[in-house]
Amino acid sequence: MDSFADYLVCINERVKDEIKVAVIDDGINGFDKRIADRIDPGVSFCRYSDANLMNAYFVPSGGHGTTMSSLICRVFPKAKLLIARLDEYRQPETGKRVITARSATEAIRWAISKGAHVISMSWTIDSRGNDHDIQELRKIIKEAQTDHGTIMFCAFSDQGNVHAENCVPASCPETITIGAATSWASPCTWVDSDSVDYLFPGEHVLIDRHAKPGTQSKSGSSIATALAAGLAALLLHITQLAKPAYYPAIRSKEGIKAAFEKMAAKNKYVHVRSHFHLDFQENAFWQWEAQGREKLATLVSNLVVDPEVGLFA
Repeated sequence: MDSFADYLVCINERVKDEIKVAVIDDGINGFDKRIADRIDPGVSFCRYSDANLMNAYFVPSGGHGTTMSSLICRVFPKAKLLIARLDEYRQPETGKRVITARSATEAIRWAISKGAHVISMSWTIDSRGNDHDIQELRKIIKEAQTDHGTIMFCAFSDQGNVHAENCVPASCPETITIGAATSWASPCTWVDSDSVDYLFPGEHVLIDRHAKPGTQSKSGSSIATALAAGLAALLLHITQLAKPAYYPAIRSKEGIKAAFEKMAAKNKYVHVRSHFHLDFQENAFWQWEAQGREKLATLVSNLVVDPEVGLFA
């Protein structure tokens, strides 16, 4: 995918609907050169000690949101990032990070208002808590998908002590749940493949493609989720670029899943290499009109459902 991303950057042609990806997490490092120029607006729902003040979205509580954003832009370097920082606290007994359902609801509502095409949520909330706030969160997730066509990706819970049905947003039918896979394209040991929609790389992943030898890799279904969100955003972009008539067919959860199905193996692992291959490097950006557009149109035709045929033909 790195080679294809390089190829895409060289295409200067603009699309009508620039793809916005909302990263709902712990904020973002606004000075990270990998993503700084991709940040569109940002907002924080993380309350300061004074309830009337908010912690800045560009000064994160950790590096998780920055990592997720970097992975999304690694797959789709033209993404416009909408950054929403969640409210969170640490459990006194375990020190575990806990996200508040109320801030998640507010963040999703904000992302909808900003026209997010894709929402990436690489976290889970145990639904066995505040019933009212959880119900409000479920309600806004349903609204995002049914009323606005927002494509939402969420991570499978890597915490073995929480059942999948108790995890929000993963238990919401409106979302696409992603689990981590090994370099051998099999589910990681902590992932229940029956509880996910797709598997993406999520074990020993280097966040920076230009990482120096010895750089520590990262693992988890959150990593896989960011990669899936990036791929969805990329598909939305290249469909407009090469076959705009197909764009309405992929501009939905069902359309993206149909494209993923064409790349997925029986075990749900999404294979991209056979589609986003090195052949695209043969066409330098100045050859876009001569050969590149045709090749990209063929790729889109192979993945996106023909609107004249439909999803249920």
